[in-house]
Amino acid sequence: MKKLSVLTLFVILGLVGFGQKLVKNEHDEFTGKLIKETDVNKLILGGGKMYYYKLYQWNDNCQLILKIVDGKTVESAYENDILYLKFENGKIFELHNKNFTVSCVGCGSFGLGCSECIGIELTYNFTKKDIAQLTESPLVKIRVVLNDKYLENDINKKRSNTFISALELLK
Repeated sequence: MKKLSVLTLFVILGLVGFGQKLVKNEHDEFTGKLIKETDVNKLILGGGKMYYYKLYQWNDNCQLILKIVDGKTVESAYENDILYLKFENGKIFELHNKNFTVSCVGCGSFGLGCSECIGIELTYNFTKKDIAQLTESPLVKIRVVLNDKYLENDINKKRSNTFISALELLK
């Protein structure tokens, strides 16, 4: 009986602690517009690379904030540089970087982890209508275009499912 209780506790904590959630889901008090924000999620982790993301929504306008720590070199991305998302069904979706961005110490972190590493923060806009396309098939690969190169990585099934779950919170 004691083993069953401990096992049940771990299962419940696992579901609560690792499920996708909104950290903000409210209406702006001045405009009445709906504001949603997801928690921070890992997209790629390992091999010296760390990609984290967070999603925001203001009514029908959405943003993907992508933070990357990938090596020890300073990178930059131009406004409208492309993030390619390749899905299992073969479709490729393009998102465009919102601003010119240069990497800096701490820019790739969402807190204390890697706050002393060189990283870059990229912002990509999309609409609520795009969410249907972004969630219809698992994500298998991404390519982040920077000013003089690109970073390309496969996405594992677990991270892909997490990405889809986070997007579905914005529906």
